Amino acid sequence: MAKIRKNYTGIIHVPLTEEDNELAFEHGVEVGQLNNSITEGVGNLAGTLGELAFLKIYQDAYRDKEVTFDYDFLLYGKKWEIKTKNRTVPASLSFAASISDCNPEQEADYYGFVSVIFNKKLDRFTGAEMIGYITPEDYFEQAVFCKKGETDPNSAIGWTFKGDCYNVLYRDMNRFGMSSPFI
Repeated sequence: MAKIRKNYTGIIHVPLTEEDNELAFEHGVEVGQLNNSITEGVGNLAGTLGELAFLKIYQDAYRDKEVTFDYDFLLYGKKWEIKTKNRTVPASLSFAASISDCNPEQEADYYGFVSVIFNKKLDRFTGAEMIGYITPEDYFEQAVFCKKGETDPNSAIGWTFKGDCYNVLYRDMNRFGMSSPFI
């Protein structure tokens, strides 16, 4: 089994197993399509895997008793909302994080950004990348608003936005620590 490791850019790589994929799929079916979902529910699997990766590193994180759409976890008295993108290539600090225009007012203390990597040969997600975190205030102060249908100016492949969103480059965020987000 591969180990959790931090690369030279500060991104933490978390291996994902077949078991993780199965658990995330079951959870995604249970949750169903979320309101205002840009991916029409397809992102549930990726989102659940991003949350699993967060929990693999920060084992003190827990869910509140009440299910809330304002944040995913409590950790050290702070509310964390985990935002996940699925990819087929490793993330770069020149890539951007996105928050949908439909949901900019969540009551989190921090947004944590994760990418999950889909391996086409294995037909499953094989890893998660814990990229960075930022306060909502700092995020929206730095964010660039992008409209649905526009081409992402940071994309080398001509990515088109699927919905209105706010983007911040990963390089402009704090890096996660290996035992605490703040170390």
